[in-house]
Amino acid sequence: MGGGGQVDPTAANNANTALYAALAVFCVVGGGLFNVAGPRLMLPAGCITYALYAWSFLYYNHTRDQTVIVVAGGILGVGGGMLWSVQGAVLTSYPPPERKGAYISMFWVIFSSGGVVGGLIPFSLNFHRAADSVNDATYIVFIVFMVAGNVRNRNSFSVFVFLHACPWQIKTLVLPI
Repeated sequence: MGGGGQVDPTAANNANTALYAALAVFCVVGGGLFNVAGPRLMLPAGCITYALYAWSFLYYNHTRDQTVIVVAGGILGVGGGMLWSVQGAVLTSYPPPERKGAYISMFWVIFSSGGVVGGLIPFSLNFHRAADSVNDATYIVFIVFMVAGNVRNRNSFSVFVFLHACPWQIKTLVLPI
């Protein structure tokens, strides 16, 4: 969804500027935060910022107020830095040495397939739409996926499903809780 699904990409461009500025800082300090807060706090906190970012575009559709999108972009930069710090630590430290390659491969398969699944959502919801921007249902579906993505598997592991900075790439990460 180039330009966040909007006719005028200016708001999305401004939000992305705030996002990547904050992300650059928090990817550097994320390791230190991880050492203090740990994955159980940082992972959900980082994940929820993606839902806030998607909600800000829904809000923008109705108000055309760029302030909310830019602030949400900055918050997502903070949350994304935390999230990707956790992801790196978990992906390299949780699997046993003989399974690290399988875990990394599984991560990249899920990461890459997220672009396909996430691309089908706006495509299917807006295929017959005549307007130049996506409808509200597109943002709502993404927000529901982001907020309701915490599920448990049969081994009592918590599986967090979240979206990457490009809101159409669905990711999964497994943590014991």
